[in-house]
Amino acid sequence: TKRPVSVEAAFQSSKVFKGHGSLPHLLTMEDGRAIKAQVGEFRDVPLEGFTFEGRSWDLAPITAFYDYLYLRALCDSLESQPALGGALASFSGFTDIAYNPKKSFNCQARSCALFLALGGSTAVSELVAQPDRLIATMFSHRYQIRDEPLPPTGLFDLH
Repeated sequence: TKRPVSVEAAFQSSKVFKGHGSLPHLLTMEDGRAIKAQVGEFRDVPLEGFTFEGRSWDLAPITAFYDYLYLRALCDSLESQPALGGALASFSGFTDIAYNPKKSFNCQARSCALFLALGGSTAVSELVAQPDRLIATMFSHRYQIRDEPLPPTGLFDLH
């Protein structure tokens, strides 16, 4: 079996930096601060997209790749802890006290809300199994689609 990987490690290791590629060695790291420190060395290098498990991801919708990783991790957690789905559904809202929109676009609270908005466990499991459908769904609902240019690399940091 594969060793579990944190969303942080998956996200940061998948960033594709212009002229440098991605940083797959970060998948072996567990310390989020150490991961972010290594990625921070590329703060001024333009981000071209993401690559994860052999699949390339565009930068738009701007949060699609992070949301995919978070939703996938949530679905994986629900397999071993089915009661988690009911617990999530019992909330009428979510917040992330560490989220700072000046530093990041990705937000765990928003990803949890997206999980419920997409219909919960069964529907989300089907979408993460077919990432193109997830992206198409996001585009069809104009989810996180912005008309302004993409932000600098530093704004794709996971808090």
